[in-house]
Amino acid sequence: MTASPLALIAAPARDADQHDPVYYWETVQFKIDGHLFKLPRYHFIIGSDSFAAKYLEVPCQGSPPGLVGGERENEVDGYEVLSTTSNTPTLNHKLYGDEVVELDGVSASEFRTFLKLLFPIHSKSTTVTLSKDEWLTILRLSTLWNFKEFRRLAIEHLHSQITDPLDLIQVGRRNFVPQWVVKGYEGLIKKQGAITEDESELIGYKTSVRLYIIRHDLASLDPTQTNGGKGSDVGMKDMIRDQLALRFGGELDRLEREAASRRGSEEIEQDIEERKERDRIREEEERRIEEGRIRQKIEAERMRVEEEHTRQKMEAEERRRIEEEHIRQKMEAEERRRAEEEQTRQKMEAEERMKEEEARIHREKEEDRLRKLEEVQRSVEQEEQRRLKQEQTRAAIEKRKRAKKEAKKAQQREHAAQLALEAHTLSQEMKDESL
Repeated sequence: MTASPLALIAAPARDADQHDPVYYWETVQFKIDGHLFKLPRYHFIIGSDSFAAKYLEVPCQGSPPGLVGGERENEVDGYEVLSTTSNTPTLNHKLYGDEVVELDGVSASEFRTFLKLLFPIHSKSTTVTLSKDEWLTILRLSTLWNFKEFRRLAIEHLHSQITDPLDLIQVGRRNFVPQWVVKGYEGLIKKQGAITEDESELIGYKTSVRLYIIRHDLASLDPTQTNGGKGSDVGMKDMIRDQLALRFGGELDRLEREAASRRGSEEIEQDIEERKERDRIREEEERRIEEGRIRQKIEAERMRVEEEHTRQKMEAEERRRIEEEHIRQKMEAEERRRAEEEQTRQKMEAEERMKEEEARIHREKEEDRLRKLEEVQRSVEQEEQRRLKQEQTRAAIEKRKRAKKEAKKAQQREHAAQLALEAHTLSQEMKDESL
């Protein structure tokens, strides 16, 4: 008999209809919030070892939980295991029945969302389309119950849908996705403005303080320390990753351990390949950055030489300019001196002209005064001459008058004497006559 890709389960050794080796599934009932769900056990058993062990009482051994595998034909609990050449489990029907399993930590609506992926309802589409909130629910439950493939699918679908740093941190912490937590921390470090009080309350005040310290340390760095140019973003990103590893190493290691325990073998192999690719890219980037540093050093040296040459040229130009300025200042000083001398000369000439003018005016005034004085003197002399002449005239007149008066007096005296004589004569005559 050819082995099926799944475990081939035959009927027990009794007269009865044979169960189909692939599509004969036992069911299980789950009770959540008063709602009963009756579903095939198989999908839960192959989906998660831990879920099958915890809720379905399937032993978790070397082969997948709840299933018995091997290469020899035997009988397990009354059922004949025909054959299997793979690690595909064989169902243990003794554990099946109509028992009701109560699930905790999940609501009925969340469980329905989870079942959309586990048991897709028939539609014309061959793919399942779920919303962001539904994928978040699937991520939470697959993480809680350790459905590794569902968890991987949820992370793949949500990776491009969750962009807010706070959502990345909170969802990443709750569901052990360290790369989201790192991305959220990077977003808060690079954001414009300070981390608000509400954001600090959501991510934790200790986390906020650590992020503030990283932001402060990065802000205080010289831009050249981030490699500059094309490598500046890469250099800054590496520095942020180093700071996060230093200050959040314990948290990130714990998240990484939890995430590793929830990865399937294919996902682990994929992670190994991705890690190798990241290492290769990182080495290539480091090589490119180192080449960039070397180019920057060469460019910096060239720029330094050019700057030194430019500086020397500028210094020589400055010295020449200073010398020219000094010569110009000397020429200006000489010009000012000549101007001052000219001004002084002009002032002296003006003063001399003013003095000459004053002297001329004084001389003219003096001459005028002398002329006037001479005129006055002449006038006085003329007046004196006139007065003298008048005096002389008056004296002459007086003299004439006196002479006339004297003459008159003399005439009068003579007349009086004559009269006296005549009177004497007459008197004598009369006397004589009287005699």
